[in-house]
Amino acid sequence: MQLATTKAKASLRRYNQLFLLVAVLIIATVISRGVFMRPANLMVVTASAAAFGLVSFGQALVVIGGGFDLAVGSLVAMSISAIVFFRSDFGIVGGTVAALAAVTVAGLISGIFVSRTKIPPFIVTLGMLSVADSMSWILAAGQPITVPEYNDAISPLFEFLPLGENIFPIIVLIVGFVATSLLLHRSKWGRYIYAIGDNEAAARIAGVPVMRTKLLCYGLSGLLCAVGAIIYLYQNISATPGEGADYLLLSFAATILGGVYMYGGEGTIPGVLVGVVCLASITSALTIAGVPPSIYQGVLGLIVLAVVLFQARIRG
Repeated sequence: MQLATTKAKASLRRYNQLFLLVAVLIIATVISRGVFMRPANLMVVTASAAAFGLVSFGQALVVIGGGFDLAVGSLVAMSISAIVFFRSDFGIVGGTVAALAAVTVAGLISGIFVSRTKIPPFIVTLGMLSVADSMSWILAAGQPITVPEYNDAISPLFEFLPLGENIFPIIVLIVGFVATSLLLHRSKWGRYIYAIGDNEAAARIAGVPVMRTKLLCYGLSGLLCAVGAIIYLYQNISATPGEGADYLLLSFAATILGGVYMYGGEGTIPGVLVGVVCLASITSALTIAGVPPSIYQGVLGLIVLAVVLFQARIRG
């Protein structure tokens, strides 16, 4: 009996993302009365998940490495405002490059504090959250934000295709997925990330460059937040200062749903992609079913709690 239970838990740990994806797709199809599974809707759902999907990949690198980045939502908001701020002097290309650099530096600053001090990542990134949120309002001067340049320049390149402007976010999501997958699963830095997340003290003794690895994780998390902000502006054109704050919960929910162990050392980027698709599917199904958007955050919170409890059970 005990052997059977152990095997069942092992199977759940190995295939839980597959079970989860199938279950979510079935539930979404039932809730939407079949509308969800239409190919056109599936592509729209995937495109809508691109921005927070990129943020989730960065969050996953940090969490697998034993950390946590509370600032991701505010870094997205800061990126949006920084693009507008620098655009006035350097144009949209220069503004984009400057915003990418600024938010990457913000991520690196978090990484420095986490790796060089004994301050927990939760506290460090909570402080960065506050700073980035304030900067998003300061850089935008508290005014509504409008950035049509991305959509105007990129949409015509894809308008002749069946999916039209939805192609670009999907392409960027795929590129982000491939890049982070190669880093985590096919490079020495990926092995370092797993080692630190599993046991940082042992990793130090083994000669793992802990500081540089953590800097890489937090820096990439910041960079992916900035890229996510570009995708957001491409899709929505306009925003308000502070826009993107909900990406914190979305990215953490996708990371946990994707099988990343919240205490580090375990998880995959393909699993996180499954988590992203599941969240986007749930949101789409609720929208089609006419559920008020105000309920979404509560649903996501319950999902996170349920998955954490499930992780605890299959490890217990």
